[in-house]
This record gives sequence, structure tokens and C-alpha cells, in this order.
Amino acid sequence: MRSGHVTLGRDDRGVATLTLDRPDKRNALTEAMAADIMQALDQLRGDPDLRVLVLTATGKIFCAGGDLQWFLQSLDDTREGRIARSAVLGALTDALDSFPRPVIGRIAGDALGAGAGLVAACDVALGLETARLAFSETRIGLIPASFLTHVLRRIGPARARVIMLSGAPISGTKAAAIGLLDEACPNQAALDERTEAMIGEMLLAAPESTGATKAMIARVAACPPGEAAAHIRQCIGDMWDSDAPHQRLARFRKAP
Repeated sequence: MRSGHVTLGRDDRGVATLTLDRPDKRNALTEAMAADIMQALDQLRGDPDLRVLVLTATGKIFCAGGDLQWFLQSLDDTREGRIARSAVLGALTDALDSFPRPVIGRIAGDALGAGAGLVAACDVALGLETARLAFSETRIGLIPASFLTHVLRRIGPARARVIMLSGAPISGTKAAAIGLLDEACPNQAALDERTEAMIGEMLLAAPESTGATKAMIARVAACPPGEAAAHIRQCIGDMWDSDAPHQRLARFRKAP
């Protein structure tokens, strides 16, 4: 299946591969791409023979975050519209996190902003030592809010502050040390080998058990779901109501 800039394939083992395929734009997410990913996930949810999902991308960049033009449209939007636009990315990471089969992220390149959010939503995230990962929203006057719950589950509040407040990138090696990645590999061949090995491990488990275990972990670990989501929506709206994103994003609008 190919839809826009997203491709979906599967093999006879029941392993599906969902690929971000917009390398000329560094696989930056558009609203249409997010919708295509959601459609693919919905399609796979109904597949009784599915065992494992691999999330990956073409090109040297896994995902550069949200598409700049998508952000620029928010400059002229209402508060409600801005919150709704950001909620698209939140819904996307939530859908990955709650997917009823193991999700393995094969992160063969940089993951920035919402791209790092996708990494955090995977059950297992395997990347490259040389990759850069960053929550760079603060550098354009925004906040890394839509996928925050998934990041906090992976690395905790203290480490989230270290990398989110400055928006500075960290290496894949550092990301593995703090838990944003589960493993960092020295090269593509090693990454492919570890991805295949992890797939093999997941295939040894009963699919019904993996789905039930994911649901159990989420239910036990989560705070009351409405509280976090409602607060995040308010934070997004408040940030857009401030001057920072308007001043910083306006520079991109003026750029040729």
C-alpha cells in the first residue's frame, strides 16, 4: 500500500513495515501524512494475522518533525484551530503507543521535534549512534507538548527538562543512555541486524499476550487520562497566544 508519502508492506511472518517516504523534505510530517499513517494503523488493527509493526523511513533523516508550512498556517489560525492542529500529532503518537501489537522503531537517521515524539511512542526504539535527536520546539517559541506523555514515560521529567528546555540535539549514543532509544547501533548494517533480531524475539510471543500486556502496562502506569490531555491542550493554546511563536515563525514566512 502507498498513500501519499507513506508506504505500508508486510511479509508472510505477519510483520508489517510502515515507512515515512518523503525524503526530499526530510520526512517532515504534514497533516495529510499524519492522516495516512492513522489510516494505515487502523487498517492493521483489524488484521488478525499481524504480529509485529516496524516503523521506519527512507533517506538519511528519520523525521524532521512537523512540516514548517503546516506550522506557519497556525500563525493565522484561531486558538481552537491551533490546538486542533497540534492534536493531530498527539493523536498520531497515541495511536502508535496504543497499537495492539509490538511497534519497533527502526530509526535510521535524525529524529527532531515530532519525529522524536514518534520514537518515544514506539515499544522498542533502535537507532544509530550518529543520529541526532532533539525536541527543538522551544527554539521556535513553541513547546514539545503533543507527545509529552510518551516522552516522560521513556525518560522521566528530569531528563526531559535537560533536553527539552534548550531544544539542543543529543546523539543517538546519548539518547540510548537516557532511554529515549533502547539501543544505538554503530552503522546501518548493525541497525538492520538488531531490528531483525528484535522482530524474531517478538515473534516468539503469542500475539494475544503481547496485546494484552501492552494494554495492562498502559492502564497501570497511566495517570487519569483526561487530566494530562486537558492540561496539554491548554498549554498549547496558551503558548500560541503568546508572542514567541509569532515572532520566530514570522521570520520563516519572510524568507525566500
